[in-house]
Amino acid sequence: MRLILAVFVTLVFTTGWAADSVPTPQNPHGAGVPGAPATGAAPGGGAMGAMHSGMAKPPAISDVKVPKATGADARTVAEIVTGSAALKDKTAVQVS
Repeated sequence: MRLILAVFVTLVFTTGWAADSVPTPQNPHGAGVPGAPATGAAPGGGAMGAMHSGMAKPPAISDVKVPKATGADARTVAEIVTGSAALKDKTAVQVS
């Protein structure tokens, strides 16, 4: 037991538990790691930006005009949001 303890103590105090300097954490996606020093890389840039540079851009979405529902209690979303106080405690009807 003494021999094991002596070897352990010798290894711990001669080599140490950690390196002399702690390496800076690197994110494989190119952006900075939260809590790490800033590297000046823009989010989404670096290796991640290079990997996804050939991807097609999503199509631009413009305003979509939807006709108002028909029926006795038909309302638009805007009418429901602005008149929410009047709709309190009323039952909702789902039409499939």
